[in-house]
Amino acid sequence: MKLNNNGYSVITILAATMVLSIASISIITHVNNMYGHSNTMQKRAAAFNIAEEIYNHTYASNRSTFTDDDDAEDWIGYYNQSNCQITSGSGSLQKIFDVDTCNRLLNQTINGDTFNSDDIFFYVYKMNESTMNRIVNDSSLNAPKPFKEYASEIILNSNYDTVNVYRITICVTYSENENLTLLYNGFLLR
Repeated sequence: MKLNNNGYSVITILAATMVLSIASISIITHVNNMYGHSNTMQKRAAAFNIAEEIYNHTYASNRSTFTDDDDAEDWIGYYNQSNCQITSGSGSLQKIFDVDTCNRLLNQTINGDTFNSDDIFFYVYKMNESTMNRIVNDSSLNAPKPFKEYASEIILNSNYDTVNVYRITICVTYSENENLTLLYNGFLLR
């Protein structure tokens, strides 16, 4: 029997095991990141579809309801699911949606992800300097950070439309991170 074995040493085997472990951990982490990114993209797509549905429904037959409620130059309307229950006044959505449609639009479940009244809301406003400043500075409007940044950018660029142009911005929050709020902007022309 030869005592002169040329097998692998314990150190070599431990080193190979360590390299394989590190490679496995990085592969598992990469797969988890891909899964998380895929979920975020699916939620973003669902948020976009919700926003587009609200905009199309609002614009197609109901835009004058919002613009006729305007009583001042510094005008902004904030709407969420709670407005579905208001029966009169400028905060009422019952003039343009029946209660069931309103609740369906502003409280949805898509692909197992629930978007409720805290996640779906929209603003109708005149795009002028005083309104943009109010969006940025008035904490009672509950404007999400991306919407405030959008308004701040418009203020900095002084890129205003005429006073009689109304805009709608639909905000759909699809993550706990406030920066992951989808903004869908459009015009409401009379």
